[in-house]
Amino acid sequence: MHSIDPFGPELASPVEAPASPEVLDSQTEFEDAGPALAQVNARRGIPQRAIQRDHAAILEMDVHTPAGKYLEARSRRAVRRGDRVYLPIWSADTTGLPTALLRSSLWSAGSTANRHLDNALIANFDDDIGVRYTGPRLSQYDRRVFAALLASYADRPLSRGQGDAAIEATFFELARVMGNSYTRNTHVALRASLHRQSHASLRIRDFYGDAVVPQLLDVWLPENYLVIPDEELKSSDKFEFRIPEEVAQLYGPTAWSEVPTPVLVMKSLRGWLSGFLATHTWPQTFPFAVLHRISGLDCRPNDFRARVCAALDELCDERTPIAFRVHGYEVSEGQDGITIKLAKWG
Repeated sequence: MHSIDPFGPELASPVEAPASPEVLDSQTEFEDAGPALAQVNARRGIPQRAIQRDHAAILEMDVHTPAGKYLEARSRRAVRRGDRVYLPIWSADTTGLPTALLRSSLWSAGSTANRHLDNALIANFDDDIGVRYTGPRLSQYDRRVFAALLASYADRPLSRGQGDAAIEATFFELARVMGNSYTRNTHVALRASLHRQSHASLRIRDFYGDAVVPQLLDVWLPENYLVIPDEELKSSDKFEFRIPEEVAQLYGPTAWSEVPTPVLVMKSLRGWLSGFLATHTWPQTFPFAVLHRISGLDCRPNDFRARVCAALDELCDERTPIAFRVHGYEVSEGQDGITIKLAKWG
């Protein structure tokens, strides 16, 4: 497989940009892409799955497709049934999140204060995937809020826009879904996260082609809500949200990973590492320099190496659930790489 330049020359408009000639056309039959795609997935640590003729991110299915076949398809990818699009189905104790984002600095382990990015290329683990982002810098907390909102779309079609009804919720309810106690500080953090993600847009280019998500979340907040003094916020305050249909483009076969719910609660590097490791299926050696770059953490290389080892030591604790417990790790002789093994890998 040829290594592709995910974006090529700088593009003025991510929506109108032509696809790279080295990215397969979305109409190419999956059999033609099979051997090369298998190599990509093997290098990424993604298990080989059943080859299907249609390798587009969203599988098109007739509205009369039997329920069993429809649900089986949703166990692997996003599905369009008739004219409505649904996210994949994942286990009750996990949340499905896009692998490209979990392997990047988008949901940063570092500080994100007062930073805005404009069509910025986000550091990513896979050299043949490009992630461009416009919006406020996002954090691990934003990942947790996004995951909580995804739960409302387990059996609900994604939104096609303003014509579709939004989901209404209170800040108390959102805090509860996230496993938090409601406090004023929690309310302030949730308000800020909803605002950030409503201004977040993504473009991902990978082996399948381009996925453009103009808005990660469509959120309505009461008028002037962002400037209401903190002491006037109430647990019963309501907001409305929709998850746009375009998000389903990030949930193609092998393009998403199940993250255990407790991982989403973790903070900083430990949370980022656990999410990153959730996208792999066997032990691999990772260069510290690469992990440092894609974690979003701003510190000296030696400090980063020490912080990775400290986080892994915590994850080795026998009280850590087996789903994301680290069985062990080994730093290379030159101290430039680390091999990590999860307990669930045997």
